[in-house]
Formats: sequence, structure tokens, C-alpha cells
Amino acid sequence: MTALWQDIRYGLRTLARDPGYTAVTVLTLTLGIGAATAIFSMVNGVLLRPLAYPQSQQLVCVQESISAIADEYPVLPVSARHFLEWRQRCSSFESLSLIDNDFMTLTGRGDPERLDALRVSANLFETLRVQPARGRTFAPEEEEESNRVAIISDGLWRRRFSADPLILGAAITLDAQSYTVIGVLPSAFRFPNVNPWRAAEMETGEQPSIFVPKVIAPWERNTLMGGLNFAVIARLKKGVTRKQARAELNGIGAQIVDMAGTKDIELRAIVEPLKEALVQGSRRGLLLILGAIGTLLLIACLNLGILGLVRAERRDLESAIRAALGATRAQLLRQTLMETILVAFLGTALGAVVASAGTGILVRAMPADIPRLGEAHIDGSVLLFALGLTGIATILSGGLPAWRMTGTDVEHVLKGEGRTTTRVGLRLRRGLIAAEVGLGVILLVTGGLLLGSFTRVMCADRGFDAPRVLAADIAPPMARYGGREERSGLYDRLLDRLASAPGIRSAAIVSALPLEGETWLSTVCVPGDTRPEFERPMSNVRFASPGYFQTMGIPLRNGRLFDPTDRSRKVVVISRRLAQTLWPQQDEVVGRKFLYEDRGEYEVVGVVNDVRAYADQEVVPTLYVPYWEGPMDRAIVVARTMGDPLSIAATIRAAIHSVDADVPIAAMRTMRKVLAEAVSQRRFQMLLASAFALCALLLAGLGVYGVVSYSVTRRTREMGIRAAFGARSRDLCFMVLRQGMTPVVLGLLFGVGGALIGGRLLRSLLYEIEPHDPLIISVVAVTVSLTAALACYVPARRAAKSEPMEALRYE
Repeated sequence: MTALWQDIRYGLRTLARDPGYTAVTVLTLTLGIGAATAIFSMVNGVLLRPLAYPQSQQLVCVQESISAIADEYPVLPVSARHFLEWRQRCSSFESLSLIDNDFMTLTGRGDPERLDALRVSANLFETLRVQPARGRTFAPEEEEESNRVAIISDGLWRRRFSADPLILGAAITLDAQSYTVIGVLPSAFRFPNVNPWRAAEMETGEQPSIFVPKVIAPWERNTLMGGLNFAVIARLKKGVTRKQARAELNGIGAQIVDMAGTKDIELRAIVEPLKEALVQGSRRGLLLILGAIGTLLLIACLNLGILGLVRAERRDLESAIRAALGATRAQLLRQTLMETILVAFLGTALGAVVASAGTGILVRAMPADIPRLGEAHIDGSVLLFALGLTGIATILSGGLPAWRMTGTDVEHVLKGEGRTTTRVGLRLRRGLIAAEVGLGVILLVTGGLLLGSFTRVMCADRGFDAPRVLAADIAPPMARYGGREERSGLYDRLLDRLASAPGIRSAAIVSALPLEGETWLSTVCVPGDTRPEFERPMSNVRFASPGYFQTMGIPLRNGRLFDPTDRSRKVVVISRRLAQTLWPQQDEVVGRKFLYEDRGEYEVVGVVNDVRAYADQEVVPTLYVPYWEGPMDRAIVVARTMGDPLSIAATIRAAIHSVDADVPIAAMRTMRKVLAEAVSQRRFQMLLASAFALCALLLAGLGVYGVVSYSVTRRTREMGIRAAFGARSRDLCFMVLRQGMTPVVLGLLFGVGGALIGGRLLRSLLYEIEPHDPLIISVVAVTVSLTAALACYVPARRAAKSEPMEALRYE
């Protein structure tokens, strides 16, 4: 114990005598360990930590797949009829719960407010094993239309009802109908927002505020091979595997296909852990960021290792004297490692502070569509990760210098007055430089690929031009506007009011905006197509008013747009992709007819430009149906202005409330914001990876400079001798550049090879760019070479300018 305390005191004194080295080392470790720990806390909270439900490993998400359309839509939501069959006949689950996303308008207490709501099976909270903080859960018999009961979130209870303790049994008005509050959920409860459409973004916005029982309509009960609209969460029985459950569901699916009389169709179930279903859209991006910060930390440790080697060589004389006075190699090793350990633990302590602050910053900065962000925090596993990083950093940054000091040749050092630069030490430094440059190249190529991919996404033709458009979501109360005619009348009055509103050039309504996913998919076909329903083409359906295309800047390619005089006719406008899908060999499709679901024949009156449903995916076939033909229980008002789109927000709000003051406005956003949200994950990944790559380039440049500068200093007398024997300045400069760039070139080769191999892992994150893009790799190689050449040139120029006599008198 005494020896340990002596090592600690000696280490502290040594570090205090070299404040520059100590400050650089501590700062590097603080930032590296802090940033890596903060990123890991995100990954841990989102990907690794179990869901916050009892026995969460038993929870699974059940989805469906239909063989005929599996290539285009490999994962589908669940049919209500299929769910009923599963619930009745499947023995692999303790319980299955159906979930339907919805919105409900709360009125009667303050301004109308549209709330995120879920219509769920009565046993949902039993499946999750969650009990309300107040009241009770749903009873099975409450899955009936006459039982209007609701469970509300803790946030809604406190925000809208002032945490009223008498809320249980109270009546609230939702969609102009009275509901009885039977429960209030715990404040810590977070619902697992599972997106049943794997191709779409995860639905991870606001947590639902209202839960009501799902009443399965007669048409949903009777539809054997359609109505794929719902998410299903289930709890496996103990001892039952997902494979066994899937096999049983597939058997039931085959029987459903036989009941429907559908030939050549295979109905399969997909059973995956609920946690995996939640995070599958964010997994690769988060792991990429974790890998990037880990690589940067490794580069920083290599840099510290180089700095430590240089420092160890400078202390050769000190080590030799101590060895001559009786110090053993073990004592020298222990004392040198103690210095590194002291620095590492100080860096870890400060890094924990940085990580705690960084976690909060990252939670606020990360895209809102990343699930489980609220569960990211510093806990025991994160601190254990930080301690693991400390051990790795200690070994990487201090192991080689410690070994170098214990290998000092005492007699040689004492005779040579401390100048002991050996071939082994030189090779070590060059090897570390090569590794550092190689890792930096991998990071730079990764950042370049993500930057190039993001640039292509932002420059892609999205099919519309709406920089001055403001969108507002509205949801008419269903009790007052339950019928199609009532809703059409409301929208007609609203469009008339908007047409005369000041500052608005044009206005329209639509069921879903571009870049916000595929919200309604239906089969379409030409008359006479005898293929089964699920073998027919699928189209994305939008319900819109006549002015929608002008307002959104969607060009008309052929024909005309529908107008109010078409109310008595079944007419539609289609996208070019849909026209090519239905009539691949025809240039003129205006006037042709096709079948849309079971609604009969519709006539094509116009063809418009393809519009993207996702910013980073190819366009999909799109069908535009007049709003008076669709359900339109919710709508989005879009309005174009000449100036700042936010300047007409008050005008739109006034127009909506003048038509009906009880119609809530859920959100207003510009199309620029819609685009920003559509690419938020890509932007975040690109910015972080690019920042880490630039830091890696800086660290590599500093490492090269440090090694070459130290080498020139150690070889001052050699330079003087060469100059005395006639070596020209440019010869000395070229020699230093050549020797300094040799490990850089080796690192470049290693890094490019690593980038080509690792690029395959990035393929799913890239858009219209190959992982081996020659331009990006060339730019990275040139950038690294120029940076390293500059780092070598500064000490090389100093060596070339040295005076022979001064150099010979050095030391």
C-alpha cells in the first residue's frame, strides 16, 4: 500500500511539472470519453435497455405479409378479421391486442383541441401488464358502441383537467359525444408506438392522450382478405417461442385463404420482439454514430500514445538514472502506468460531467421520430461503459510509452547523454501514425458518403414546388360531420372562405401531404383484368380539392384537372407513374377508365407530375380522387401566399373558426418544415459523422506534425552535418517530407481498403450513391494527403533553414 501511495504522489508531481502534456491529455480524454458515453447513453436507451413493462421479453409485435405483394410491401398491418381469428383460435399467446391510431377532438373545457388517441382492444393494458394510477382498465364488454368510456394520460389529466382528483366517473366530450373517464395512466407510462407499415416512418411523435375501446365494425369483421389497417401487440405464453407462434398463425392464415377462396396467395404472419419492431428504423443510424465516435476516440488515444512515446524518449535520461539507482523494470512500469491511470480517471470524471450534459443536448437535438428517446439517461450500465472506455484509453494511450520507458538501455543513455531514438521507437511512432491516418480515412469516407447522399436527397426532384405554402391539420367532429355530405359541405364553405381571404393566392384541402408517407393504399386495374386482387397494382390514394395542384405547384402533364362541375361524374387525376403502371405501352391515357377497389369505373381526366411520398425513396403510383368522393374525416388545409407562409397563419385560423368554431387546428407547418422533418434522421447522421470525421482529420494532422517535428528536433545535429557536407536546403526539406509522408501513404492505403469493406454496411443508409464512390474516395485521399503534407512541411522547412554551425553546436 505504501508503494502504491508513493507511485500516486510521484505521478502527481510528474504531471504537475508538465502541465502542457497533462492539460492536453486530460482534455482529449474528457471530450472523447464524454462524447462516446453520451452517444452510448442514446444507443442504450433506444436499442439496448429492455422495454419498461413487466416481462417485456414476452411482448411481440405481430404483422402480416402477402406473397403476391411481398416484393413491394414486405410487411403489412393486420386485418381486423384476421385478428379475431387469431384471438379465438391461437393458443401461443396469453393475449393479443389490436391498436388503431386515431384523433379525437376534446371540447367543452376551453378551446377545442385535437388529441392523439388510440382505439384499442379491451385487454391492451393487461397485455402490457400496466395498471392505471387511478381507476381501472377496460372490461371486455366495453368493446361495444354503447359503452363510451375512456382512459386518459397523466399529462392530459394535469394539463387540461388540472389534476382533478374527481376526474374518475366524470363525463368529457370527445368528437361531440360524451365519454366517461374510468382511469388515469401513470406519469411514467410510455406507449410503444408501433408502426404497422414497415416502409413508413415510425409513429413516434406525441404520446397518445386518450385510449378508448376499439369497436370492430361489421365490414371489418366480414372482410377476409382486406382491411389491413391495424397494429397488433401480443404477449407470448411462457415457454412458447416466436417460431412456434408464427407457425400456428401461418396455419390459421392458410385456413383464412381457403375461406376467402383466393388462389395462389400465401398469407404469412411476422412475429418479432416488440422492442425490435419499435427501433428497427433507427438501429443502423445510431450504431453508425456510435461506431464513428468510437473510432474518433480510438484515434485520440493513438494520438495520446504518440505524444506519450515522444515524452518517454525525452525522459530517457531520467529513467536511466532511476534504473542506475536501483529501480527495477516493474517499478518503472508501475510508476509510468500510474501517471496514465491518474490522467485517465481525471478525464473520466470530467467526461461523466460532459456526458451528462451531452445526453440532454442530444435528446433535444436528435430527430423526434427516433423512438424511446425519453428513456435515454446516465445509469449504471452507461457508467460501466465509461469505465470500460477508461481501461481501453489507459492501455492505448499509456501502454506503449510505459513499455518504451522500461526498455531503456541505461549504459547507452548515460553515455549518449539521452539521445536514444531507436529503430523500434521510430517504427512504433510510424505505425501509430499509419493506424491513425487509416482510421481517419475511414471516418472521412463515411462522412463524405453520408454528405453526398444527403445532398442528393435534398437536390432530388420532389415533384412539387411549394416554398410559400402553409399547411394546417383539421379534424371535424364526427358527431356533427359523420356523413360524407356534411363533411363536403364543411369543406366547401371553408374553401370559399379561404378563396376570398387576404394574402392567400390559392388554397385547397388534401388527405395527406407529400413527403409524409403512404397513408392509403388501394388496388387498381384496367377493365377485364382477371388477376386476384392482391396481384393487381397498388396505388397510393390522395383525396384532394381541385385547387390542390396549383397550390402545391404540381405540374399538369396531360389533360385537365378535376373541378366542381365533376361532382356528378367519377373522374380522377393520376400520376405519370400510375399511368405507366396501368397502361405501360400507351402514351395517351386521358379518357381511359380503370377500376378502383369496388367503387366501379373511374375516368382519367388528367396526368400530373410524380410526387414523392418519402424524401429519400422513389416515387410511387398515386391516384388523386376528388375530396367529395372520399371519407375525409380529417383534412389538411394548404394555402399559398406571396411572402412568408407563416404570415397567413392567423388568416387560416380565422377562416376555419368562422366556418365552425369547434373545429380544432392540430398543427400548422410550412412545407420547408415538412421537408426538414422528412430528412431529419439523415441530416443528424450526416452532421455528426461529418463532425467526427473533421475532428479525426485534425487529430491525424496534429499527430503527423508532432512526430515529424520531434524527429526534426532530435536530428538537429544530423541536419547540420548533412548541410556542412553540401546538402542543399531543398534536399533536407524533401528528405523530411518523404520520411514523414511514408506512414501517411501506408495509412491511406489501409484506410481506403477499410472504407471499401465497411462501405457495404452503409448501403442501406445511402441514397443514389455507391459505397465505393470514386469521387469521394479521391477527395478524401487528396484532403488527407494535403493535410499531412502541410503538417510535415512546417518542421521540414525549419530543418531546411537550420544553420550548420548552430546545428553542430546543438546539445
